[in-house]
Amino acid sequence: MFWIRSFVLNNLVSAVRFATLALAVYILVALIALGLSFDPELAQTTSAKAIIGTVQTVQGPVEGVLKEFVPTRSDDLDLAPYIVLGALIAVLVVLLLYRNRLEWMLVHLHHERHEEAQEALRRQQAEEERVRLEKEAALQREREAQYRLDLQKVQQAAELAAAKAREEARLQTERATAQQVMLEAQRKVAEQEALRRIEAEAIRDAEAGARTRMQESPAPVKDAGGHTREELLEMMAQAKKQLDQQKKNLSFLAIDVVGSTKMKEGEEPALAQRDFIQYRKLVEKAIADNKGLKAAWTPDGVMICFRTVQNAVQAAQQVLNDLAHFNAHVKTLKADFVVRCGINAGSVLFDDAVPIEEITDRTIDIAGHMQKYAKPNTIYIGRHAIEGIRTASGFRPANTQVDGCEVYVWSPGARS
Repeated sequence: MFWIRSFVLNNLVSAVRFATLALAVYILVALIALGLSFDPELAQTTSAKAIIGTVQTVQGPVEGVLKEFVPTRSDDLDLAPYIVLGALIAVLVVLLLYRNRLEWMLVHLHHERHEEAQEALRRQQAEEERVRLEKEAALQREREAQYRLDLQKVQQAAELAAAKAREEARLQTERATAQQVMLEAQRKVAEQEALRRIEAEAIRDAEAGARTRMQESPAPVKDAGGHTREELLEMMAQAKKQLDQQKKNLSFLAIDVVGSTKMKEGEEPALAQRDFIQYRKLVEKAIADNKGLKAAWTPDGVMICFRTVQNAVQAAQQVLNDLAHFNAHVKTLKADFVVRCGINAGSVLFDDAVPIEEITDRTIDIAGHMQKYAKPNTIYIGRHAIEGIRTASGFRPANTQVDGCEVYVWSPGARS
């Protein structure tokens, strides 16, 4: 629309300018001719005649029409040329005014066009500014999201490091405690061994001296400490009785993670350590829930002592049942945790101050062997241990023997 209006106004201005210029030239020529007509001598010249003739050719028809309708003579003076000339001057003034009006309209049109262009530029700049601000806001949001993600990673790393530090401190404390207990147990064992050696030597010396003296004299024979043979035998009987009193009927549960080394291959060490810490907490909860007396841990296995077979079986079943939730919602390693469990029971010489790893007894060895031969996620237990307990439901014969013991097996999902 602008270009059409601009084209029309430019052409009108050009036409009016040309008409104004042509009219002004003609009026000038007409004035010259009018002036020459007052001088007869100049009017007879060739140039004057040409000018006057041209003016009369143009104005003649107009003056003829004017003379027909308007009286144009006054005192022998023909006013028609003056009237026509005045009219032409008036037309010239009108044309000048109209040209000025057209030029103003053209300037106003260009001014409007400039204002529209400025407004469009301002809108474009505003849109660009809006887009720029949106991009900066999106970039800021991305930076904040990345910052939160980095902060979360740092917090997780710090939590893992703190957990590792706590676990190392706990292990160090356990090792220190175990070392102290071991030293104390070794001291007691050494004292008992020394006492037994002294008693044995005293008995041998007493018996030898008694035999010699009995041959020489019928009087009662006493050892170097003033004890007779009967007294020494009584002391031996009392010592054996005290040792027998320390024996207790206990149950032992052995648990081991199947393929623990392979599980850690290709995994982040910190995450692997975290998962095994969580697994240990799961087992320790089962120990506490079922009144475990003490436990001895290896890197991925544990031997636990319970007062009854009932407690040992319930603890093993709790571990196996809890592993389903643990593998689904707690652990982060790709491989699932799978364990083997072995249980045995019997009379064991038990001292609260002696760690399990320092107790040597066939009952404990068989529990470890049961675990070794058990299938993944099952419990192996000897028939002699499981007979007579109410949790025996769900166990079935395994059709195998371990260390001469007939084995029964239980697995999650077994019918009660």
